[in-house]
Amino acid sequence: MRMISPGRLVALLVILGCGGLLAYLNWPDSFSSRSGAESEAGLSDDPVERCIAEERAQIDRMVEETPDLESRRQLFVQRAEARCEAIVGSGNSAPPAGDSGQDLN
Repeated sequence: MRMISPGRLVALLVILGCGGLLAYLNWPDSFSSRSGAESEAGLSDDPVERCIAEERAQIDRMVEETPDLESRRQLFVQRAEARCEAIVGSGNSAPPAGDSGQDLN
């Protein structure tokens, strides 16, 4: 039976350690069925509402980390709502069936 060389054993342990560390750090993101903001708010399946809730959660975390931003929280929320509406809402979706967006009259 052949023994594993010490160099290969150290390399294997380093690889396993890195993989374990990555799994530990990303566990909630990888295995959570819902995002933190979505599960806290208990939102419906509306993508705009989900986007706004996620943005609000990010803004809340940002303000917690940097209290000086508290005075601009409402501005951040307004911009986030507009951005979600533009990206996820009607701004990024196809027109309804039967509506080509052109007036034929």
